[in-house]
Formats: sequence, C-alpha cells, structure tokens
Amino acid sequence: MSSGARQVLLLADTRALERPLDYSVPDALGDVPPGTLVACPLGPRRLIGVVVGGGPPTYDGTLQPLAGVVDTPPVPPELMDLALWTARYYAAPVSPCVRLVLPPGAEGALRRGADGQWGLAAPPRGRATGTNASTSWRISARGRRRRVGCSPASNSATAR
Repeated sequence: MSSGARQVLLLADTRALERPLDYSVPDALGDVPPGTLVACPLGPRRLIGVVVGGGPPTYDGTLQPLAGVVDTPPVPPELMDLALWTARYYAAPVSPCVRLVLPPGAEGALRRGADGQWGLAAPPRGRATGTNASTSWRISARGRRRRVGCSPASNSATAR
C-alpha cells in the first residue's frame, strides 16, 4: 500500500502544528523527496505541506496517506535549513518562515484539477504589494498623518 512514511510540515497559521506530522506515501505517488510540496489531509481539509524528512514514523498508529504532490519545483535543502534556522533564531512560527522560501507562485490556494493533479491557484490581486492607496498614510514633518495619493483638501479633513 505504501512506500514508507514522510514527515511533513504543514503550512497552517497555527502554533498547534509547529512540528512535522507523519503521513504515509501511496505507491502511486512514487518517491517524494524532502522539499516537495504536497497536499495533506487534515480533518475534512487539504493543506499544503512541505516534506522535511523520511524514515520510520514517529507515530505508532495508522498513518493518513498523502493526497498528492503539488505541481511546483521542490524547495532546495539550503533554503529549508535557512527557514528552520530563522524560525528558531527569532522564535517565530515555522510556517511563515517556510513560506518565505517557497518557489514563486506557491502562496496560492491549493486546488485539484480535472485531471486529478494538485496545483496552486493564483493569489488574489493586490496581495503581493500589501498596500491599498485608500488606506496608506504618511507622517509629515510636523507629525501629522497624511493620506498618500489624496488631494490636500481631503488630507486636512481626515488626518488630524
């Protein structure tokens, strides 16, 4: 049924999942080396995870099989080491640190295509910049807030 177990770090924004979880690898997936992005079942959902190791499972019970391999290039081992070091050094959650080293476009939502392959949907527009002109502010030399991209009249009315 399975060709071994893999330890997978789920990219979920929660401290409860700070350690890798064990998953079995179905024979249909073949070899899943470390750094590979995978679709992992967690309750009724499927989450993106990164394979961080292989070998004997650390859990004694029955393991859930991986749902599939995401069609993206794997994360190089040097970048995974950098992300894990960053999380330890800055006492930061591991998932955001690993997201920093993912291949471009890997921040999209996990989707299953008609052919059964797992892929990542494009992220929402405007997310890459993280700013919105209507909510951007600057502090003037006098210490007053000023809206970016607005007329001086609207600045004086809204920024006090």
